[in-house]
Amino acid sequence: MLRVLNCITAEHDLRLVLLAGAVCIAGCWIAIRLFLRSRASEGVMRIGWLVMTAVASGTSIWTTHFVAMLAFQPSLSSAFDPILTVVSLFIAIGACFAGFAIASWRSLAIAPEMGGAFVGLGIATMHYAGMSAFRVSGRMEWDENFVVVSV
Repeated sequence: MLRVLNCITAEHDLRLVLLAGAVCIAGCWIAIRLFLRSRASEGVMRIGWLVMTAVASGTSIWTTHFVAMLAFQPSLSSAFDPILTVVSLFIAIGACFAGFAIASWRSLAIAPEMGGAFVGLGIATMHYAGMSAFRVSGRMEWDENFVVVSV
């Protein structure tokens, strides 16, 4: 845990970390507002609101992650693979659409929990796709224990 905290405080531009946090808060507020509208709608309108919810939540999740990644300042030169970066955006939007659609089912009592779990797994998938897009002149190693705990 101390290793993670040290990385955030010593190797990140804290202004960008704060910006990422602000994007996250704003995105959550917008997504909740849109999702509530989808639950109050029927038919095609419901699908439209779900699409807007997915786009708003997925892009804000992705933007939060990407801005936080831009805040990271390793001592080596680094870049991002543009294709994997865009793929991670579509993973976030797709997972949010599926998760919010599941959460909106009225016939299943645990639908919100199932939808939330789906969104959570989608966020983890987006995170690791985004991390795979990170290129650094050096060798990256994954600590399996951290990966398991993070999911």
